[in-house]
Amino acid sequence: MTTMHAVRPDNLARGVAFAVASMFMFAVMDAISRVLTRDLGLAIAQILWARFVIFFLFALAIIGPRRFLPSFRSAMPRMQILRAVALFLSVAIPIGFIAVVDHYRQSTGFNWVGALGALVALSLVIAVAVVAGRK
Repeated sequence: MTTMHAVRPDNLARGVAFAVASMFMFAVMDAISRVLTRDLGLAIAQILWARFVIFFLFALAIIGPRRFLPSFRSAMPRMQILRAVALFLSVAIPIGFIAVVDHYRQSTGFNWVGALGALVALSLVIAVAVVAGRK
C-alpha cells in the first residue's frame, strides 16, 4: 500500500525547478522566433499570432470547454473594464508619445531621444520616492 504525500505550497526545490524550466522555455521560444524570422522570412506579427493561438488552444484544453465561457464572468465587471482601459492606455500612451517625438525629431532635427531618456530616468526616481514614501 502506498501513501500519498501532500504537496506543500512552499516547496523551494519545486519553485526553483519551475523558474529554471520557464527561463529555458523562454530561451527556446526566442531561438525559434529568430530562426523563423531569419531563415523562413516570417513576419514577427505572424509568429506572435501563432504563439497566441497555440497558447489559447493549450489553455482551452486545460480548463475544458465546459468551464471556458463561465471563466469570463466577473464579480466586478466595472473593475474589469477599468482594468482593460488602464492596460490599453498604459500601452497606447507611450507608443503615441514615441511616435510624436520621432515625428518632431525628424522635422526639427533635434534629438529628443536623449531628452526622453532623461525624462524616463527622472520619472523612475520620482516613482521610487513615491512608493518608498508610502511605507
